[in-house]
Amino acid sequence: MKNIVFDHVVKAYDKNVIVKDLNMEIREGERLILLGPSGCGKSTTLRMIAGLERLSGGNLYMDGRLVNDVPCGERNVSMVFQNYALFPHMTVQSNIVYGLKAHKMDPAEIKTRLSEVLDMLDLKGLEERRPKDLSGGQRQRVALARAVVKRSDYFLLDEPLSNLDAQLRLRARKELVKIHEMYHQTLIYVTHDQIEAMTVGQRIALMHEGKMQMLDTPANVYNRPANVFTAKFIGSPSMNIVGNAGDRQTGGLAAGHVVRIGLPQRIRPSVPGNTPGTHDFAPQAPGKYPGGNRQVRGGLRQPVRRICAGGQYGNYCCKRGGCPCSGRERIHPAGF
Repeated sequence: MKNIVFDHVVKAYDKNVIVKDLNMEIREGERLILLGPSGCGKSTTLRMIAGLERLSGGNLYMDGRLVNDVPCGERNVSMVFQNYALFPHMTVQSNIVYGLKAHKMDPAEIKTRLSEVLDMLDLKGLEERRPKDLSGGQRQRVALARAVVKRSDYFLLDEPLSNLDAQLRLRARKELVKIHEMYHQTLIYVTHDQIEAMTVGQRIALMHEGKMQMLDTPANVYNRPANVFTAKFIGSPSMNIVGNAGDRQTGGLAAGHVVRIGLPQRIRPSVPGNTPGTHDFAPQAPGKYPGGNRQVRGGLRQPVRRICAGGQYGNYCCKRGGCPCSGRERIHPAGF
């Protein structure tokens, strides 16, 4: 099986521990997204798979083989770097086939693979150009082509779309999914962009401060977060988290000292009496005006402080009695 298994893996630089006791299996042929804020250890995790970083502790298995001391050239991986890492003095064609020639592949096979990948990534006619003569989107496709043409068992991508504009990112995400569906490689994709994670990934591994927070499908990560960090990191605007205590008389929750949140009748019996803790709620509102209130799920009504336009939807921010919240609402053509 072309899977990858992390067994209590640790990575540290002197006393600075970057990855802490990581245990995870990446299944054969899946698209796994390593997601998290900057500095959480996701790129370091990817580089350990590639063999560019040595483990400080634990074991890493690829295809059932212990690879702690296996050099990167013997791991059968292809990698796309954030800055593309193209050879500036080589043409597009030479950049793409460099690895194949280094492995002394048959020239006829190299020509066949080159033609195939040029068609796939719309690079026909650019073969003799150098990287300085290409746009950002074209350089990104050349870097992808260089990785795809190798047909490795493992396809590693370190924030490859971060330098592209919004429209190119959307197109590139579709191309990545199409490439994976053609070759069924084990694909590991690093990003801090949750939209990329939700649209590209079959599973998401969410990391924070070197620790795995949640590993599940995009739907479950979004709808059933495992902890408060996951709930606040996923979604735009993020889920609202407030301190609360159960109120048996009203069957609701007391958020802070001022706001009381009513709960649907079907879940009231499960509310513990006077039990402190945290509760999450997602504001959902009718209404079309910035000066009024927003009725959120659970019966909480709050004054709107700010509305930020975002195309079809607008985000709004509220605050009342020390209980801030935010939500999203469809913008009508006539405005608010």
